[in-house]
Amino acid sequence: MLSVIRTGLDAATREIAVVSNNIANSAATGFKKSFSSFEDQYTENLTSTVNDQVGRGTRFVAPRRMHSQGALKQTGSALDLAVVGQGMFVLNTLPQTGNTSFTRDGSINISATGQLVNSDGIAYLGTNEANTTQFPIQLPFTRISEDGIEQRLTKVEVDPSGKIMGTYGLKENVFIAQVLMAKFTNESRLKQVSNGLYEANNGSGFPTYGVGQAQGFGQIQAGAIETSNIDITTELSTLIRAQQAFNGNAKLLQAENKVLSGLMK
Repeated sequence: MLSVIRTGLDAATREIAVVSNNIANSAATGFKKSFSSFEDQYTENLTSTVNDQVGRGTRFVAPRRMHSQGALKQTGSALDLAVVGQGMFVLNTLPQTGNTSFTRDGSINISATGQLVNSDGIAYLGTNEANTTQFPIQLPFTRISEDGIEQRLTKVEVDPSGKIMGTYGLKENVFIAQVLMAKFTNESRLKQVSNGLYEANNGSGFPTYGVGQAQGFGQIQAGAIETSNIDITTELSTLIRAQQAFNGNAKLLQAENKVLSGLMK
């Protein structure tokens, strides 16, 4: 009986940890919620003439992520990007980790050198108009016009396909890059390396690269970011239920200890 109660305590503790992590990251851009799943454990009763199954408690299964669309929050910043539909942004973590990373967080910053980076300084990858090469997106702050005049970058716009156009001077529009996107056969199996940052593995399948509004990819909405897909009310209800399950198992454990102590006197 004690072993069965301990499985209940362990399951409740793990569920509390998962829900607490969801709540703590509910304000994180592009964060995807996880949920707990459990399996009943049984053992065969070999002493019985009937093949009875005896309950042995519950077993915690690894948390599963839900990659549903989060709500969009308007920011008005030209380089805040949100994916509406399928697809993830691609980050150049290859020099640091040896792997490319993927995210739904499109709150983009501009580094001192003009690279488009996330909050950790990791560059977003882009592609050319033919979608044949991948490179860190760089915004040239100045350019030399055809007549030899230096022009400064005055405006940046991103269209729904992810094309980044820069305006130099008053009206010189120049293609800079197109935001690279990736999609997977099973996003929920991506390896999470940090909150909102993922790597591909055998479970997720290899990434398929593309651009917005092409080959099943969603469109990119400029001036907005995707919030987490967490409903705080639901998470709090789940947390209360898990805490009640923990308290119930703890009381059962105390009662069982009292019974065993009485028998041993």
